[in-house]
Amino acid sequence: MKIKTAGDEMMKVAIIAPTLSGRGGEETVISEVLRSKKIKSVDIQIHLLILGKSYNKEWLHGLHKVVNITNTENELKNFIFLQEIIRKENFEKVICLSRKSIFYSYIIRKIIKRSYIIYSWLHFDLNNVKTKFIKLADYHLAISDEICNQLLEKKIGNPSNIFTIYNPIMPHDEIIKRKFTNEFIYVGRITFEGQKDIKELIDNVADLNFKNWTLKIIGDGDDKEKCQEYLLNRYPTLKNNVSWEGWKKDPWDNVKTADVLILTSAYEGLAMVLLEAISRGLPCLSSRVSGSISVIQSSINGELYQKGNKKDFSSKLQKILKENYNSNLVKNSINKFYIDKYLDKLIGVLKSERI
Repeated sequence: MKIKTAGDEMMKVAIIAPTLSGRGGEETVISEVLRSKKIKSVDIQIHLLILGKSYNKEWLHGLHKVVNITNTENELKNFIFLQEIIRKENFEKVICLSRKSIFYSYIIRKIIKRSYIIYSWLHFDLNNVKTKFIKLADYHLAISDEICNQLLEKKIGNPSNIFTIYNPIMPHDEIIKRKFTNEFIYVGRITFEGQKDIKELIDNVADLNFKNWTLKIIGDGDDKEKCQEYLLNRYPTLKNNVSWEGWKKDPWDNVKTADVLILTSAYEGLAMVLLEAISRGLPCLSSRVSGSISVIQSSINGELYQKGNKKDFSSKLQKILKENYNSNLVKNSINKFYIDKYLDKLIGVLKSERI
């Protein structure tokens, strides 16, 4: 492995993304990478190419010089755009967040006869999608141990071309205080079933054998009204237990106290909301899915429950509510995810010349 040293030319790297909402975990990670002074200090220049749209653009504020957005879902136009900008910018490496962008980058490399390296950087559970085209990437950046294992099990990658880099989270000085008053929070996108499965969250808390609890739901989504109607129609006596806070630009500014963050997802690539909560000393209860196993450590920063199992949910929740967690130990349990370690790992990968 050859490592570039000081004095070498600026390395140009492209991150190629599909349409983004502008409010998700992927956007948070990409923004951290684009704004990183540490990356710039080692002569790496990163551009973001969005083949599609960003419905919310606030997260891109101040980044217009290194961001290009096609604003179209037309595949031919996106392909032509990508070919033209790769030819113009002469990227040394391209990092792809979707299967389609991997395929496009692979074909363009053949057409224009360039030797840039293609990385996959997938933020979803590979068991829930078709894996066609992912093998075309030269290397793979895995955001969790589970995705690394899936890449190996599906024979998409091998131990020499997979780098488990996780996703970055900023450390926080503040601590969310636990008052032991059964105060639950959910932070994220609202889907009735599907990925976030708020229906299961509602069903599970409604089935608890105690009623002196509150649930604050911070977030928005197309299914918000459907979830609210479900709560009112199915569990009308609990309408005062649940508050719907809506989307917040910085949801954690609105969380001063809580006893536990709950996540009932059906699948996750890496559940960033768990890292956000834990980095503030707050323990979490999460469904045992791919993107939570790398984060949750039993009796240290929370618990995992078997999805669809109300009894297990209740048991694990009550275990957390009785536990007097040390907030500093909770925070330290995710050291490998904090931004400085993440950037060192990412820079090490990008600076390595392996083909």
